[in-house]
Amino acid sequence: MKDFKDNLINSLFEEKLINEEQALKLQKEKKETEQTVEEIIKEKKIILEKDLIKVKSKLLNVSIVDLLGKKINKDCFKIISEDLAKNYKMVVFEKDDCLIKVAMLNPDDFSAREAIEYIAREKNFKIEYYITDKKSLEFYLNQYSSFFSEIKEALETAEDLKVEKDEKRLSSEDETYQGAPISKVVSVIFKHAVEGLASDIHIEPTVDETRVRYRMDGILHTSLVLPKEVHSAIVSRIKVMANLKIDETRIPQDGRIRLKIQGQYIDFRVSILPLMDNEKVVIRVLDTNTKVLTLEQLGFLKDKIKIIEDSIKKPYGILLVTGPTGCGKSTTLFSLLNILNDSKSNISTLEDPIEYFIKGINQSQIRPNLGFSFASGLRTLLRQDPNIIMVGEVRDEETAELIVHAGLTGHFVLSTLHTNDAFGVIPRLIDMKVKPFLLANVLNIIIAQRLVRRLCKNCKEQISLSSEEEDQILSNLDNLSEEVIPKGVSLNKPLKVYRAKGCIYCKNTGYQGRVVISEVLSITNAMREKISAAEGKMLNFNEELKKQNFVTIRQDGFLKALLGLISLEEVWTAIEK
Repeated sequence: MKDFKDNLINSLFEEKLINEEQALKLQKEKKETEQTVEEIIKEKKIILEKDLIKVKSKLLNVSIVDLLGKKINKDCFKIISEDLAKNYKMVVFEKDDCLIKVAMLNPDDFSAREAIEYIAREKNFKIEYYITDKKSLEFYLNQYSSFFSEIKEALETAEDLKVEKDEKRLSSEDETYQGAPISKVVSVIFKHAVEGLASDIHIEPTVDETRVRYRMDGILHTSLVLPKEVHSAIVSRIKVMANLKIDETRIPQDGRIRLKIQGQYIDFRVSILPLMDNEKVVIRVLDTNTKVLTLEQLGFLKDKIKIIEDSIKKPYGILLVTGPTGCGKSTTLFSLLNILNDSKSNISTLEDPIEYFIKGINQSQIRPNLGFSFASGLRTLLRQDPNIIMVGEVRDEETAELIVHAGLTGHFVLSTLHTNDAFGVIPRLIDMKVKPFLLANVLNIIIAQRLVRRLCKNCKEQISLSSEEEDQILSNLDNLSEEVIPKGVSLNKPLKVYRAKGCIYCKNTGYQGRVVISEVLSITNAMREKISAAEGKMLNFNEELKKQNFVTIRQDGFLKALLGLISLEEVWTAIEK
């Protein structure tokens, strides 16, 4: 067995993360540069950080801990100062009567251990050591200034806090109010939402406290709990920033805030709802600088991408994306607009709100309170010589009639609708007074979708299914053509499926990001004839669906579970909603 005179190099070699040549090179560079092996590995990115941490954990006999998104008791911040934590790259993340748990970037740093052991002796604590990664440590260190000192300051001055009712709209960098404690707390709430990639912020009063929750990957997580006494001040501050009426607490209010965070402008859509004795705030985070994803990145399989791309090449007609609120309909529309965007086309949109900015597209924000609705806006757009029109949502009969008229007069129209599946679009539009023979001539394609959480590729683990469970999955897939079965999927028993486990890279949730499960219904000539003659009759497209190898949302979910992208639990949750 090789001995490279360095325990870390030996361990990496034994785990087959480096070969003999790399090991010898590391040993040589360590001697020549006087850097540690770990410093050389990180500088040259020889292996992934997660693999390095696993090896160090085993070598030093310490467990791995993930601090990302972890709620830390404020008493932990008092044990070691922020300067000490930053200097030694270690933090106390858990504490009980006689034990503290310490997370370190380098548990083999004897100077750091000596420092924390001195503090522990002074306060009669025992220590349990853990190893963590750089992102986790930075997340925790940020909380010293954000979630502790600023909030502590706000709470101490809460009794004296008064929000001036005649305050005007201000930016995130307004010096006049930068020192105000509640301003700092609100800034921290916004900042951490952006850093944590949250889609929504919920600020809600309970019986004896105010709870701040972030929605991440579709799931709400409690991030901060504050005394209820500061709730009114926080709500007032948000109202000021969104140009809302501070003294109006009886009716709902909606507004918008734009802040510069991490060098980027982020929009926040604010909704305030009166409760029995207080107000709840929900804020949608709209990062308009976010790069538009491709259909493949969203999770559409190749056969469906081909159907969609063929459909959007048509010069006129309607494409509809349908599904419940929060299923990614707008994201899919913008992915399509990004494909269609070129110098030869005049593309105009009507949105509420504008979620992405795409260069070369004319984007308009509707304002119903000023009479600028989807319907009135669409009438105006038709006089703007458009080739392609995107309408954020078909909300009423007037808008439905106008998009059909636009599609029939040589425009390509994209929009969204709320139905459970692709088939539900046709009766829904007929119910909105669209004449079946017009709908038959203008409708090109319908995409129905759901968003489900994507399994973390670093920790997902394969599981065994019972015979009954396998039969249930196979019975749902038995009518599919071989052409739509993705490469890598086997329908032979035992079936390969995975479950969420949890690790430091997915905040111990087992999931990272989200993926679309969908069904794509292309309207053929035979289907147009049936729609045209519908007039309240039940439509049966079974024969046509078989010809176009139609895959339902349920089937698409099972295929993605067999690909190892999602768990079966996510499929069941999505299709039962």
